[in-house]
Amino acid sequence: MEKLGFNKEFHNILLERIKTSTIRKHSDLKKDDITYFTYLDGINFTKQKLKVISVERIRFDEIDKNISKTEGYLHEDLLKKELLLICPKLKDNDLLYYIQFKLVEKEDKEIN
Repeated sequence: MEKLGFNKEFHNILLERIKTSTIRKHSDLKKDDITYFTYLDGINFTKQKLKVISVERIRFDEIDKNISKTEGYLHEDLLKKELLLICPKLKDNDLLYYIQFKLVEKEDKEIN
């Protein structure tokens, strides 16, 4: 099972279902895969399951307000700036993986 890593500042908006997507340069995930991320919950590490809803190939210059909103950003320029910090050589026509997901409860029930 592929693990998705997220910076600590994203954990709350992931758990609050504000962030429902991620953009990656590489991914083997596909629709209906179950993946997870881990986070520090007090003094314990907690594993949270995510169900992949869709995986699309998009160009860097196709990132728009709607994609940015699912990423937890107010504007696409903020998201693009963050992506350029991670991958400084990104160009407008570079292909990326846009992965949408939803949280899955620990009992394997999907959260609506």
